[in-house]
Amino acid sequence: MEKITFTVDIAMPIGRVYEMMTTLGGLRSWYSRDITGDPKKGGELKLGFGPDQATHVAITDYRMNKMITWTVLRSTFSKDASEFPTTIRIDFAESPSRGTLVSFTQSGWNEITEFYRITGYQWEKALQSLKLVCETGRGEPLTHSVATSRKATGWFPVS
Repeated sequence: MEKITFTVDIAMPIGRVYEMMTTLGGLRSWYSRDITGDPKKGGELKLGFGPDQATHVAITDYRMNKMITWTVLRSTFSKDASEFPTTIRIDFAESPSRGTLVSFTQSGWNEITEFYRITGYQWEKALQSLKLVCETGRGEPLTHSVATSRKATGWFPVS
């Protein structure tokens, strides 16, 4: 099975980073302005990227300030039902700099596909935006053009 992984060191306490990833306001500040749904365990989110472009996730588990697990149910970016579900797990730990180390994994891919590549690129950009909003107060939520881009730039470095 294939997986996408990133690790990001963010200069902000764990509780605040966790909040940015578990509330609608927090998610909208760095991921996409077009997010609807219930971010609590058992809820479902629609992560929108413009007209008729969205990914749907179920919030399957969380442990406050420790981890979050989402199940990706479907996405308009892939019409191939065999690419679903995948599992996103985000772990939080104190970094050596006393900030937050965010470890992201999306697993469950049967093979590397175009959708896998697009998803990796989207998460790279999104986690850069999370770091920006946490450290500067201003994120760069994904837009339709970023979400549909097919050009990846490489993996996000730990800073």
